[in-house]
Amino acid sequence: MLLRKQYAVSNFVATALRNREIRVRGNPNTVRTYLDQSDLGSWLLRILEVNNPTSSPVLDVGSEVPVKIQELAEFVSGETGAAIVYEPTSEVADVYVPDTTRTRELYRVAENVVWQDSVSRMIRLARTT
Repeated sequence: MLLRKQYAVSNFVATALRNREIRVRGNPNTVRTYLDQSDLGSWLLRILEVNNPTSSPVLDVGSEVPVKIQELAEFVSGETGAAIVYEPTSEVADVYVPDTTRTRELYRVAENVVWQDSVSRMIRLARTT
C-alpha cells in the first residue's frame, strides 16, 4: 500500500454521507480492487496459522475483481443519494489488480464477499455512528 494515497471507498462513503457529494478527481477509468474486511481478516489469520516453509515472504493479499473508480462512485451515489462531481484530468487511467493466485493456492483462501455487499454494509454502519 502506498502510504500517502487516499482510498476511494472510504473517501467516497464519508463524503457522500457528510456532504451529499462525491468528488472524482483524476481519470474515472482508473481501476482498483476492494477486499472486504472479513475476507482480509480471514486471509491474514490463515496465513499466520499455516507454517509453510515454501511460502514467499511477500504475499499478494486482495481482491482480483477490478472496479473502475467511476463504477464505485456511481454505486455509492446510488446507495446514498449523493451527487457525483467529476474533475477529470488528462492522466492515463491507472490499473492495479493484485495477482493472488499463489496466496489462494498455498493457503486455501478465497474471496467470499463481493465489493458491492461490503460497501453497502460500510454505508449502513457509517450511518449509525
